[in-house]
Amino acid sequence: MKIPFLCEGDVLEEVPVSGSGAVTYKIIRGNEKFFVKVMIKGSAENQSPETLREIDRIYKSLEIPCVNLVDTGTLAGCGSTWAVWKWIDSVNLETVECGESPESFYDVGIWTGEQLRKLADYEFPTSHIPTDTRFDQYKSFKDDKKVLIHYDIKPGNILRDKDGNLFLCDTNSTRYGFEMVNLYWAIGVFQDFRGEAYRHFFRGIFKTFWGGKYNIEQMNTMYKHEFTKRMAKNKEEFERYKPAYDRGVLETNNFTTGICFRD
Repeated sequence: MKIPFLCEGDVLEEVPVSGSGAVTYKIIRGNEKFFVKVMIKGSAENQSPETLREIDRIYKSLEIPCVNLVDTGTLAGCGSTWAVWKWIDSVNLETVECGESPESFYDVGIWTGEQLRKLADYEFPTSHIPTDTRFDQYKSFKDDKKVLIHYDIKPGNILRDKDGNLFLCDTNSTRYGFEMVNLYWAIGVFQDFRGEAYRHFFRGIFKTFWGGKYNIEQMNTMYKHEFTKRMAKNKEEFERYKPAYDRGVLETNNFTTGICFRD
């Protein structure tokens, strides 16, 4: 595969990432560094170049600190989107989790919730950003509304530079979805809970995103009820997942999800 954006004289390094929806590289060009992601066609990662440009424009207009998009396009013959972002010399907070107190992640969650709130309050029309309907069946609040959501919020997608500044990355995961149900699933279910650091991080998000209107225990109770209703329709499926359900983690054939039912 021809690496997009790569020029003669550039230094190329492969960057391992979790998941299988993309291949990623680091390009060093003189004093500049870039992060390149080639998104596999048909994966949740793959968004059109028009969508990525619009997402980048919205984040900048809302002054949400994020990794800046440099260029994007489509690989000829296969339909996969590639994108290039500025490389930030930083660490992602998942890599430093073990070396810091879990309580420090609460403050990061507070900051993250503030950025997500800006995104959810964005009301200008967009023409390219798709709507994600995967979790609409769990919608339980009558006043839930479709908003812009970053669908992959976790410490691993928060960068911190040497000066302590925080940045959101993986912004290509931004889509429309029902605010309450989708944000809950995006931050509480897609990411398996890995100890107290994650717990403090998500509590901080809930505090600033909903300003105390809903807390994580209320959302857990609601979705435990919804999950039980769904499983009641398929007893065989419920028995299959019950051991994981009882310990607070639901394992599916596609991903491991941390359903935070427990205190």
